[in-house]
Amino acid sequence: MGETYKIYLVFWGPIIILAILAILLLFLFKPKNTLVPSSEITLPSSYIEVLNELNSLNYLKPFRLVENYSIIVDPFSAAFKGEALQEKTFASELKPIKTFHLSMIYIEGAKKVCIINNIRFVEKSKLDKDIKIIKIGDYYVDLQIKNKIERLFLGQTLSF
Repeated sequence: MGETYKIYLVFWGPIIILAILAILLLFLFKPKNTLVPSSEITLPSSYIEVLNELNSLNYLKPFRLVENYSIIVDPFSAAFKGEALQEKTFASELKPIKTFHLSMIYIEGAKKVCIINNIRFVEKSKLDKDIKIIKIGDYYVDLQIKNKIERLFLGQTLSF
């Protein structure tokens, strides 16, 4: 029986001694983690200036965006008075814009057909009094606009 205790002591002795030393070292040389209250935290002056700037930004009023054009006359108040508007309502004038959207090109028999603004056109037909279709390609249409040729690709919108 005495021999079995010696065998246990040989195997488990060093492990028990290392465990006891590790626990002692942990308690003796434990780093002190103490919390510092927020009133004792010191910051450099540059950080304090940034914080003061951010606090001052919270109290600023938002600026108003300027519209693209200013209203000269209120059209709603003048309409109820029965007066005819002599002045322009807006400082800038609006001009109508012509837009052409090429949505489809397909072959019908021996000729190519394109659909612009949901209207069916063939080569050499007129879209408008100054606009004529010169050529219909596989993925584009050539338009002649006042003696100038513009290429309109499939899915593209041309405005002028």
